[in-house]
This record gives sequence, structure tokens and C-alpha cells, in this order.
Amino acid sequence: MRVTVEWQRVIDTEPQGALVRFRREFAQEVWSDPVDLRFATEVGVCHSDGLFRAFTSLIERDPQIPEGCVTERDDVPEPVDTPKGRLQQLGWMMTGRTFVNLNDGTVWHSDPDQAVDYELINSDLSSLAYVLYKVMAEAPTRREELPSPDDWEEAENIVRADTQRWDPVPFSDPDGFWSRYLDEYQLYY
Repeated sequence: MRVTVEWQRVIDTEPQGALVRFRREFAQEVWSDPVDLRFATEVGVCHSDGLFRAFTSLIERDPQIPEGCVTERDDVPEPVDTPKGRLQQLGWMMTGRTFVNLNDGTVWHSDPDQAVDYELINSDLSSLAYVLYKVMAEAPTRREELPSPDDWEEAENIVRADTQRWDPVPFSDPDGFWSRYLDEYQLYY
């Protein structure tokens, strides 16, 4: 597990339903490391107001999770073989699919609107969870009604700097998924 912040504090301070946790039966098939397995099932991933929409077939159903923050699906999607390895889809993010690599736990994004079929976006699930948490937690709209452009720039800088302390992957490419997302950050919050 790459990001070792005080996850219990995140669990305690975020409202119920803000984190999606994966079902143990599914998680055991995806994460072989006991620490990663525990993270996936006990901490989970912040849906970030619907930025990440996990499949309902993969997660523990919490009635507090808003409908727009998950993707309804009855079955567990089959893993896909790609040039990047065997990938298991977890859900959707923006207009693309979000996957975890079954061999090394890296997180990938595939968007039909982008030129790259599969893009590495995070080193592991804890990194994905951290970036999703930070973009929600640092959004200036959580503190003020009409944030200024400077407020947004400051939030973007905080998200980038804090993330890079744990994982260099998310913002390593200035044209990568997370960099593109921050370019339009204020449109989503």
C-alpha cells in the first residue's frame, strides 16, 4: 500500500456513504496482498461526488451512497487481457473505464475519447483513493460559495503536491488523466 495516511481519520470525518468498499469475495480475487485487501474492504475509495462510480456488483451496498455515485451492474465483469496486463474493471471515472492490474495492483484508465487505450493513473488503490479524496476535500466550494480563480489554483497546487509526496504517477504526465482533470477541476465542483 503506497499511501499510508491516517485512513481512519478519513473514515471518521467523511459522511457515511462517502467511501465505497469492495465486497470481500471480489477483493480476494483482485488483491493478494493482505494489506491491500484490507484497504479495499475496510477503508475503500472515496467516490468524490460521483467522479469515481464503482459497479454495484463489486461493492458493499451502503444506502447512504448517492445513486449517481455508483454504476448499477448485476454481474462481475470478466478481466480483460491487454498489452498492459490482465485488468479487472472496477467502474467508471469521467467518460472512461477504471481498472486494476491483477498482477501488480496498478490502476488504469481507458477512455474512448483519448488517443491512449490504457493509461496508468495510480500506483495502487490507496493512491487512487487518496487523489479522489484530495480533489473532493480541497475543492474551494466546500468552504466558500464563489471561490476565486486563485482559490482554485491553490487547491490544484495542494492536490498535486500532497499526491506527489506519496505517488509520482498521477501527475507525472502533464497531459495525463489527473493533469487533464485538474485543468477542468472547477467545472466539477
